Amino acid sequence: MVDQAPTKEEGSEGAHGDTTNERKVTQGKGFKKKNTKNSDAKKYDGIPELLKGVGFTIARDGPDLYQKAVTRLGVHVCTTYKNGSDLEMCLEAEELILPEELILPDNPTPHQQKMWDLRAASAIKNEDTLRQNMRSLYMVVLALCDTNMKDKVKSHDGFAEIKHTRDTLKLLQVIKQYMYLNGSEDTYTIYNQVMATINLFCMRQEKGQSVQSFRDQFTAMRQVCDQLGMTIGQSDQVTKAILHREGVTDPTTEQLERAKKKAVEEFYAILFTYLVDRQKYGKVVEDMENNVLKKKKNPFPKDVSDASRLLIGWQNNFGGRSIRTEANDGVAFATVSEEKEEQKKSGKKEVTCFRCKKVGHYASDCNEELPPKTPKTGSNMLIMDESSTD
Repeated sequence: MVDQAPTKEEGSEGAHGDTTNERKVTQGKGFKKKNTKNSDAKKYDGIPELLKGVGFTIARDGPDLYQKAVTRLGVHVCTTYKNGSDLEMCLEAEELILPEELILPDNPTPHQQKMWDLRAASAIKNEDTLRQNMRSLYMVVLALCDTNMKDKVKSHDGFAEIKHTRDTLKLLQVIKQYMYLNGSEDTYTIYNQVMATINLFCMRQEKGQSVQSFRDQFTAMRQVCDQLGMTIGQSDQVTKAILHREGVTDPTTEQLERAKKKAVEEFYAILFTYLVDRQKYGKVVEDMENNVLKKKKNPFPKDVSDASRLLIGWQNNFGGRSIRTEANDGVAFATVSEEKEEQKKSGKKEVTCFRCKKVGHYASDCNEELPPKTPKTGSNMLIMDESSTD
């Protein structure tokens, strides 16, 4: 018995249906365009709207990413959780801040006793809410970690206890450790300190980066140094100089501590000023250096916030953009202007004036006296009239 040949319909839909589908796919360049919307939707599936686009990952700019993620997380808890402001304060302080214990006065009146009972009951309720919210936030923080960060966190020695107690703050401390140290372990303490120092002193404001963004990165890197216990900027000599500047000869313990903090803040402020874009803010730094040579008092800002405000508000004739660079030092601009003047002068030598027909100037610059024009005769006017009538 002879097999019947497939019909046209069977060839397109039946036996060879798979080949037609493949042909449709392989037309043109042979590649399907990736649907980025679906991939983004899967990536942020289950994540609240305020937290989309942020996360915990191990990267070079990990400290800045961590600070931004925690800030967005604070906004999320304030708008989502009951008594979310208490939870946000705990995230900012990185510790559990419980309500203050109420003190009942001696021999209270019935009214005082009743108010104390109400406030104590409210404080206990708020504490329970805070602890419950802190446990609920555990899964949200873990969901913001990428695959690499989750592997690092789960391999940590204390993760079993963190998972059992749902301790969100300890989980954030582990994440912060990996993000601040770029995935390094605690065993390499000296190495981490050296790398943190290099990263801090080698930072530079990138072209097009705002002062606010660079300030956030600088502050985050400074916090890394503080986290590692590094005492950058502390000096007894600078502390004595600040006390002498304030006129304090016999400082108390409180005054000495305050002077040490001022010395550190001024150190970081000057360091931040020298790490900004020198092409854009080189002139303001040079003005401060000149004031140092002139022995003017305190030419540099006192903290990073003061330095940031100074750079943001600084303006010149070029709208805050400096035309001086270390490469040209302003010489290239003078050379260009001189070349333009020479080209303009050389171009005039070949110009012919339309007024006096002489070479070397334009008609607008012509001062030559021209002979008086002869008036038109009446015969010419008559001929024009006759030609017009004809």
